[in-house]
Amino acid sequence: SLRDTQDQEILAYHWQPTGKVTFRHLHLGPGAHIGRRDLAKAHLPTGRVRLEDFLRLVITELGVRPRRKDWAKTLTALS
Repeated sequence: SLRDTQDQEILAYHWQPTGKVTFRHLHLGPGAHIGRRDLAKAHLPTGRVRLEDFLRLVITELGVRPRRKDWAKTLTALS
């Protein structure tokens, strides 16, 4: 999951194979400021999302500052 500076969830990937919703899915939390209750409560289907892909997303698309200068090389090595 990804949270903002006020600790509001922006987005979260879930997979609970024995739960009520058994497929991999994404939630858009209050921190996403989407303004639609139906979409905020929806289980948006996804495939498997690798951790390194999620980290690349938050660094390149959402402006999160990486802790290491060689982050791209490190993530590529994990792929």
